[in-house]
Amino acid sequence: MPPAALRALLAGLIDYAGLFPPAALPLPEVARNYAAYRSSADAWALGRLVLPAARLAELAPLVAPGEQWPVSALLSDDTDGDLARIAACAGSPVRVEVVEGRLSRDDEITRIARSLGPGIP
Repeated sequence: MPPAALRALLAGLIDYAGLFPPAALPLPEVARNYAAYRSSADAWALGRLVLPAARLAELAPLVAPGEQWPVSALLSDDTDGDLARIAACAGSPVRVEVVEGRLSRDDEITRIARSLGPGIP
């Protein structure tokens, strides 16, 4: 077990992006891995599951009953569709905590931020 100060500094630091290279695993395997990591002795360092917003609905049935997983949702070129998918997660086992995307215009960033509300950076 790391010292308390190091543990406080690194808590939740490591996001899991098993869908993407180099692992490029199928979503059911990613979900099994993430569930195992959440139950491990090193779970204190585990952060969010990184997932394209387009795949959020696929994840919900893979989360064990009674659990809620923190997710970093990645926006695609279909930002309006992605925002609808993120909104549809409300009350599901998938808790979108962060949204990431390639946005280049201030007005686009403002529009998306407003549609997400204050709870999601």
